Amino acid sequence: MAGINNGLIITRDSDYRYPDEIISKDAIFEFYRFYVCKATKYSANSVKKPFELANHEKELLLSTLLSHSNISEDNFVVLENALLNLPQNAQAVSNIIHLQLDDTSFCVNSEKGFFLAPSGHKLDWLLNHIRDSFAHARIAKQNGFIILEDKKPGGTQLTARLVLLESTLLRWVNIIEDFMK
Repeated sequence: MAGINNGLIITRDSDYRYPDEIISKDAIFEFYRFYVCKATKYSANSVKKPFELANHEKELLLSTLLSHSNISEDNFVVLENALLNLPQNAQAVSNIIHLQLDDTSFCVNSEKGFFLAPSGHKLDWLLNHIRDSFAHARIAKQNGFIILEDKKPGGTQLTARLVLLESTLLRWVNIIEDFMK
């Protein structure tokens, strides 16, 4: 594994399983209904957007998701560029290592994650990465947590690694649907 100065890469896949091996049947249905079919849609420019909300509403919704799940915003690292060795990513890379989300020290011990959000709002990207994890069956389970990972098509480097409880993902469905009423 390269150090920060040489460019951190995060490429190791988790031990993926079929969803019905690690998630309850009711939760699987709910996750696919919401995250895969409802939470993202294509806009005219092919960027997936979860809902047509103003940025301040998305910020409020994202903050609500985290706070109602007792997840600190410090436990979610947002990368603005996939090239991790760039100077502007130095703090994010340091946080990924501190949270033990990199390949060398990956530890599944709390709800946390990182994800790439190069443009637009980070809520759009978070939901898109969750959607892609389920749609492409890039999910695993360890120590009672669900690990969701995403990669660009044909890519080797992970663009997201999220460690969440099943109950958190279900809670987020309810919060977002209530918010949209």
